[in-house]
Amino acid sequence: MADRALPIIFINLSGEMIYVIQQRLEAQNISEDKSRKVIQDIISTMLNDQFIKELFEPQHMYSRSAMQSVFEKLVHSSIMRLNSNSMSKLYDLMLMVFKYQVVNCENPEEILLVTLNHMDAIKNCAKPYPELKERVENVYSLLISNYKDMPHEDYQCLYKCIEVFLKDLNIRVSVLMRLGLQLPSGEIAPCRNKQIMNVDFIKNNLKNNESSPILKSKDPIQELLSYRRLEIDGDRGIELGKNKICAV
Repeated sequence: MADRALPIIFINLSGEMIYVIQQRLEAQNISEDKSRKVIQDIISTMLNDQFIKELFEPQHMYSRSAMQSVFEKLVHSSIMRLNSNSMSKLYDLMLMVFKYQVVNCENPEEILLVTLNHMDAIKNCAKPYPELKERVENVYSLLISNYKDMPHEDYQCLYKCIEVFLKDLNIRVSVLMRLGLQLPSGEIAPCRNKQIMNVDFIKNNLKNNESSPILKSKDPIQELLSYRRLEIDGDRGIELGKNKICAV
């Protein structure tokens, strides 16, 4: 599954980038028109049909430096301009918040739900622009068709590939340190109060519904990716990947 890790990593980092840029635009009192234009241009480039088609083709994972170059071009596809230092800080924050989310997944399948949370954020930002609706829906469709039915063993491999991409990444980020989510060494502190879905969550909430296919499933882990969790407007049942950190 090493050749299928790139879309997952890219979309998660893209969602984090959108969170941060939105926050920075608001903090700098940039006019609403300019802010909307920045977000529109970035998402339009991010979801370009040809780019997305190539993104989902099986391929080797990018290095972190190569991925940074992709995001630098993405940011500068808008009227926004960041110097090298600002871009590096933005990318470091994106990486470390994503690493926090990966570390706190309870099982490999949850990485798809985290990805969908990030995609939900991108979709919400794209709502004012009807021309982006089809592109957004296309990415949802590709995520579901490529990852929904993957065996648990393949998800384990995918998760391991993401861990390798984030390996030895212990950049200290002030917001993570302040929230107690990162140790002084830079390592991520596992969350003690994970508000995320697990197998017991599904069973307990559906135990009175005898007709539910989830109760009959022989693979309850895989059922984390069903029961309306994967619909475009579905409840992911997981908080990881929502804008809970960068907004602080």
